[in-house]
Amino acid sequence: MQVTIHRPPVPRQWTSDPWLLASFSVPESERQNRHKIRAGLARLGFGTVAPGLCIAPARLQIEALNYMREHELSEYVEFFTSQPVGPGDLRSKVAQWWDLAAVESEYRAFVNSFGREADSIHLLLSEQSGLQMTGVSVGSVESNPFGTLPNFG
Repeated sequence: MQVTIHRPPVPRQWTSDPWLLASFSVPESERQNRHKIRAGLARLGFGTVAPGLCIAPARLQIEALNYMREHELSEYVEFFTSQPVGPGDLRSKVAQWWDLAAVESEYRAFVNSFGREADSIHLLLSEQSGLQMTGVSVGSVESNPFGTLPNFG
């Protein structure tokens, strides 16, 4: 089986989609808060640009703000939205900020663990509703699960 995910087409301008930057500084005496910030941002999907500076798509702003507020970390973090403007190769930078091989491995493990169940649910819903559902079909991954990487410039 092959993974097929159908979503409504959303036009994206990869080179102009905004980024969310999280800049944080925590005193050494509060090292546990620094760890909470880093771990929380990583779980939300942020990549690390440099110590104390993380990056993610701007659509994660509300989740990131909520996480900081819920864990009483807001005083240590500043968020900014930005656009890429440098002459550098953004594609290679993205590969530095995120461990893409690890993300792909996690995705494959998830699909291999739950693909059959998702297909069964999809089939059951189709049969019960009498409608042919074209929303999501999940199976084993045969190629890059992320599709074609965007052209970053």
